Parts: sequence; structure tokens; C-alpha cells
Amino acid sequence: MGLMFFGHSLSGVANALVAPLLGAVMLLYVRGLWTLRRYALPLGAAYAAYVVVNVSLFPVFQPLHGNMGVAGYVIFALLAAGVPLAAVLLLARRRHELR
Repeated sequence: MGLMFFGHSLSGVANALVAPLLGAVMLLYVRGLWTLRRYALPLGAAYAAYVVVNVSLFPVFQPLHGNMGVAGYVIFALLAAGVPLAAVLLLARRRHELR
């Protein structure tokens, strides 16, 4: 299993191409967060939107395995989406400090 991309599990060439690209974007986002750069806010908002769409589409394309169940997945989805959304909200509150 590779990177989950819009609800699909990537593997092979697709995973080898998309995963490093997403990793590079995440490194750029982390740098922007640590150094309070202006570009971190729209990049964070885009990433948060991607996460919300990704966790929403995952159960459509992938069956839920094991003992996680629907309730477990809902908790996972809320946490997975909540953390990037919280980062964007906190960054937006400090917008005046961004360089």
C-alpha cells in the first residue's frame, strides 16, 4: 500500500511520482510554518482541503478493514482533518506576523 491520493491507494509508478512531490510540498509547508512565511497560509489551506477530500473519499473507494469500523474511521477522519485545519486557523490568527 502506498500513498492515499483522493481516496485511491497508489502503488508502483504512480506512487513513485506523486509521493515525493507531495513530500516536497509538505517540506515547503513546514518551512513556511517554522519561519512564519506568508505562503504557508494558502499552502496550509490547500493541504487541509486535500486532507478533508482524501479522508472523505477513502471509504468510498477502499473497504474499511479489521476492527476499525465506521465509528473508528469517523474518529480517525476528524483527527486527520482537524489537525491541518487547526494549523491553518492558528496561522490565520497570526497573519499579521507573517513575513
